[in-house]
Amino acid sequence: MYSGNTWLLQGPAVVNRKLLIWWPVPAATTKTLAVILMNMEDRFEISKNNKSGDRIKDISIIIPKIRSEFFVRLYTLLNSNPESSNEGYEFFIKDKVTGLEFSAGLTGFGPGYFCADSSEKARETIEIFHETLFKLSKLKDCKLEIQHDFGKTILGYEDDSFVEIDEEE
Repeated sequence: MYSGNTWLLQGPAVVNRKLLIWWPVPAATTKTLAVILMNMEDRFEISKNNKSGDRIKDISIIIPKIRSEFFVRLYTLLNSNPESSNEGYEFFIKDKVTGLEFSAGLTGFGPGYFCADSSEKARETIEIFHETLFKLSKLKDCKLEIQHDFGKTILGYEDDSFVEIDEEE
C-alpha cells in the first residue's frame, strides 16, 4: 500500500492462491518494490527436524475416510512418504515463510497437527497449511500400510477414490 511517499508493509497476502511477500521501499528512491510470488503449494516443505510437539489442531475422525484423505493430501502436497509412528504416521513440515516447524499425522486419537510452539502465530500458520492442503484438487495415487495392536490399516488413493481398509488379526 502506498501512503504519501512511503510504501507501507502490511505483511504477506494471498492472492489467487499465490503468496505475495513485499518489503517497503521509499517512493523517492529509484528502487522497485521487491515482490516474491510463491504458489501456496510451494510454501511448505519436508523438515529435517523430526521433533513433534503438542496437539495443536484436531481433525474430526467422524468425517468419512478422513484418515485416508489426510494421508493422501499430505503425500500429494509434500511429495514424500511419512515417518512411521506408534499406530500411525507423521509428516514433519517446515513453513518457508515463517520458519515454523510442525508435524501432521495420524495417532490413536485421529488425525491432527502437532507443534512445540502453541502461539497464535503458529496456529495461524498451521491453519494456512490446512486450508492449502484441503484445496488440492489433483491427488496422487499412493498407499500406506500401518501395523497396530488390532491388525493392519491400509490407507491410500487409487482410481480417483480414497482407500481405507482395516484388517483385524
